[in-house]
Amino acid sequence: MTVANNRLFWIFGFLCMAFLASAANTEEDGAGWTICRGNAHLTGVSKAKLSTLVGPIWEFDCESRTGSSPVVSQGFVYVGTGDGRLLCVRLTDGKLQWAYRGGEEFLAAPLVAGGRVYIGDLMGKMHAVDAVKGETVWTFEAEQEIKSSANIADGLLCFGSYDYNLYCVDAATGKLKWTAEADAQVHCTPCLAAGRAAVAGCDGMLRLVDLAAGKPFKTIELGPNFAASPVFDGQRYYVGSFDGQMFAIDPAAEKPIVWRSGDGTEADPIFASGAVSGKSVLFPTRGGALNCVDAASGKVKWRFKTRGDVDSPPVVVGDRVFFGSGGGYVYGVSLNDGAKVWSFRTGAPVSAAPAVVDGRLLIVAEDGMVYCFADRKPEP
Repeated sequence: MTVANNRLFWIFGFLCMAFLASAANTEEDGAGWTICRGNAHLTGVSKAKLSTLVGPIWEFDCESRTGSSPVVSQGFVYVGTGDGRLLCVRLTDGKLQWAYRGGEEFLAAPLVAGGRVYIGDLMGKMHAVDAVKGETVWTFEAEQEIKSSANIADGLLCFGSYDYNLYCVDAATGKLKWTAEADAQVHCTPCLAAGRAAVAGCDGMLRLVDLAAGKPFKTIELGPNFAASPVFDGQRYYVGSFDGQMFAIDPAAEKPIVWRSGDGTEADPIFASGAVSGKSVLFPTRGGALNCVDAASGKVKWRFKTRGDVDSPPVVVGDRVFFGSGGGYVYGVSLNDGAKVWSFRTGAPVSAAPAVVDGRLLIVAEDGMVYCFADRKPEP
């Protein structure tokens, strides 16, 4: 390859990566939060502006327990419930817009794309619902329950099932494109990046599948079981395991496991997905802590202790991190040193991830109460 061609090759590669990074951020202006981790890479980072929180400025009772995280699009909040309903609530005042009756319990978070809401249930059915009317567009049936939230790229909808499969269907029609089989349940939300779907499952593997063709790209043996989704920073995947280990994986490296923390004998289990922002990776634990580790080395920078298990995936907003706990609190802590800067007591465990839109933070407690906090009081 000539010097000129080599230069063109690297320029083209850089532009491709820039495009992929842009495509992964579903809400560039912070006006929506259409997927529970903010973007297709599942980084858990919001670009919204959020100053000192007041409120809650409104509360909404789902009248059912729920573990589903809220998402927000076009001024509406969507959340699934334990009695099989998908609810649409107005962001401005928390008033119910419509309720869709799906059937079995919704534990997965909804996904909003192309005017539709996608959500899977414990009967193994994926529902595509009109975001405005609350009516069924199509349904697709897996063989077992779906706890995996859906992800989307290039019109392809991906999600996992307890039938050991990662599914890819046409987002417009619900027709099956391909399946990729694992050796155990696929609980996590697939991470979509660089033309591939990545899942970590109960078989101890990180699997990368070609998104267009559905063919395995690479399988990396990690060892322990996983419920958390891998998150991608543009080069590495980060994921925590049931036995409390934290991993950084570079699929392009000769030795793909860049670092791992501990041997899993003394650490607290990690159930929830983490977040990655700059040089920091955040791992919530069932030992009642949020760990912030250095992305390059895996060394712990700080640890914030809570009053209960942290099954709530954290969301980074500027220099703060927001998440809930099993002790019935929602916390805001400093990304720099882990110091508490804000908290609110819900009175019920919080395992859902926050949703952050411009000026507002929303979260759902397990008793079904939806809380909307704002950085300013609403105008009368």
